[in-house]
Amino acid sequence: QSAHELYQMLVAPVADALAEATHVVFVPDDALHELPFEMLLVRPVESPPDWRRAPFLGAERSLVYAPSATVYLSLLDREPPPTPRSSSARMWIGCLAR
Repeated sequence: QSAHELYQMLVAPVADALAEATHVVFVPDDALHELPFEMLLVRPVESPPDWRRAPFLGAERSLVYAPSATVYLSLLDREPPPTPRSSSARMWIGCLAR
């Protein structure tokens, strides 16, 4: 129930303004940087919960995080990165063993 209580405190007060939004930008402060807003429950769940059908905030809309409103707004003004030339483009992350 803590996930729903946090939703009530942090998101519910502006829920009406977000009703039509498909993307929401969060600019968390201090300890809220550690909170996965996607996991907040929009409604309480029954006990025992069926987590596959739980009303998670992240299931209803796309969430984006920004370190500050200034940084987010400056990123909006930038040119988008070029798109890959082919659908076979790949990104590799990690260390290749030799």
